[in-house]
Amino acid sequence: MRRIQRRGDAGKKWLAFLGNHREVIVARDLFTVPTATFRGWYCFFVIEHRRRRILHFNVTRHPSSDWIVQQLRETFAEAAPYRYAILDRDSIFNADVIAFLKATGRQPKRTSVQAPWQNGTAERWIGSCRREILDPVIPLNEEHLGRLMRDYVHDHQEDRVHDSLKKDTPNRRPVEPKPAPDATLISLPRLGGLHHRYAWCRRPATIPTERRQLKAKNWRIRKTPSAIGSFAEGRASEVLNHPYIAVFASSPKREVFAVGGRQGDIKPMLHAPAQ
Repeated sequence: MRRIQRRGDAGKKWLAFLGNHREVIVARDLFTVPTATFRGWYCFFVIEHRRRRILHFNVTRHPSSDWIVQQLRETFAEAAPYRYAILDRDSIFNADVIAFLKATGRQPKRTSVQAPWQNGTAERWIGSCRREILDPVIPLNEEHLGRLMRDYVHDHQEDRVHDSLKKDTPNRRPVEPKPAPDATLISLPRLGGLHHRYAWCRRPATIPTERRQLKAKNWRIRKTPSAIGSFAEGRASEVLNHPYIAVFASSPKREVFAVGGRQGDIKPMLHAPAQ
């Protein structure tokens, strides 16, 4: 009996395929997420290889092939340049899913048995999603899980830099130069403070009304839904040396305004205690 001779290394051929068609490849996968009530939910997503953008995601309790086809309809509702679709050998990707992909002009490419490295882009995104949001935060139900995933996808697209993209984001985040010598680096909380985005903040301009100095010890910081408070000292103006906010007083209305603040936070107000 003659032994069948393989032509070349199959692994190298697959890597060559991924490298040659990187701009027209999309991958999709399913992964499970347990909730605080010990119920399992399934997350489905579609990711492109070129910029690592998440084209679509959704969660469900009972996935089926019909549900997968509907998700693909929503993903490829408009014409797109993608020609190849990578998927594993999960039974949910049955003949109906394959037929839909072929009908939309995309050639399905199944990975080998027990070879997750062939769908490495999708597998790495699952690992990042678990480490950065799903392990620290346990979702309570479908609505909570959907909100967590939406926030993480937005952070992945807009803020998180990738080594494969030369420290860029999937939606192209331009390099931000320092706008002024006195600009301060601030952190913008993301995902409830689990991660942060860093940016330059230029000290806001103030509108002085009177040159009257107030000692820093006479100020105290408090948070309020309103950025306006009464000013007990009367007509005065003061700029506080604070990296995030600048404060000025308006003499006609005897009010203190807090200008600036971190994105997503309640704007701090500096209030002078009554004498």
